[in-house]
Amino acid sequence: MKVFTSKEFIDKLRHIAMLPTVYYSGGNLWSSWNGYRWRFDCVVSIKSVLWGWCEDKNASHGGAIYKSNGVEDFTTDGGLDHCSGVSSDFSNLTAGEYLCMAGTQYSHAGIYLGNGKVFEVTTAWGVDGATISEIDNYGNRSRNGIRSLRWTYHGKLDYIDYTDEPTPTPSDREVNVYYKVRTQKHGWLPEVKNLNDYAGWEDSPITDVAIKVDKGHIKYQVHVKGGNWLGWVTGYDINEWINGYAGNGKPIDAIRVYYYTPDDIRPYKKAKYKVNNYPWQYDDETSNGQDGYAGVYGVNVTKFQITIE
Repeated sequence: MKVFTSKEFIDKLRHIAMLPTVYYSGGNLWSSWNGYRWRFDCVVSIKSVLWGWCEDKNASHGGAIYKSNGVEDFTTDGGLDHCSGVSSDFSNLTAGEYLCMAGTQYSHAGIYLGNGKVFEVTTAWGVDGATISEIDNYGNRSRNGIRSLRWTYHGKLDYIDYTDEPTPTPSDREVNVYYKVRTQKHGWLPEVKNLNDYAGWEDSPITDVAIKVDKGHIKYQVHVKGGNWLGWVTGYDINEWINGYAGNGKPIDAIRVYYYTPDDIRPYKKAKYKVNNYPWQYDDETSNGQDGYAGVYGVNVTKFQITIE
């Protein structure tokens, strides 16, 4: 039984990668909402989507029903038993294929999204949840240029229809980003578009941030001065405190943003952003002297700018 087309399957996994998630393995709370984030591990995230996970925060396992839709339970390596065309040659992957590290000491699985990208739930790279990583023609696995282990096998899942219509040729298009901030002195300030202005006023500490884009998807989080990083946020609604904006009403001293380029736009784009008068930061990169976030711990953020390029 085919549960999804490869495009439908990939779209669902890409959506999970944008949500606030945490790596969780074992117990009966798989794929459930903990009040702040979704609990997933690598292979359970894949099976849960096939079992009907629908992001229902009030339902057991987010709406997934164990072994439903004719989909068997399987382990990371055991997933290959439900695949056709299993191979260790990564030179010609098909979008939607199952990936695993069978034959190694590591137990891990993911799904190939196409264009050199992989969906996985991991603790590698300090992620601790769902993310999108990269793969090369040899199965080497990386994120932002940093290598971590290697995939060994891939195959087409029996539950996925891989006969989708070809994806239209991607084109380079402008992506607009809209954002607003709340300061201690002024409350929420007017929305800013791209680099037409900056968000902030009169050097008042920024306490909360909201960001959205008109193409693709974006996630963001803030670091509270004297405190910790708050969870990732994907929404844009100043009246919705859980996922509508990042912040808890206290001054922030850093912000991290990550942009997901849609399939119909190439080359890949990144969030380029900065706070105060510090250097630009690209996504959560740590190469070329970048910190992976914009800001300096202990110093109030009073000005914020962002563009997608």
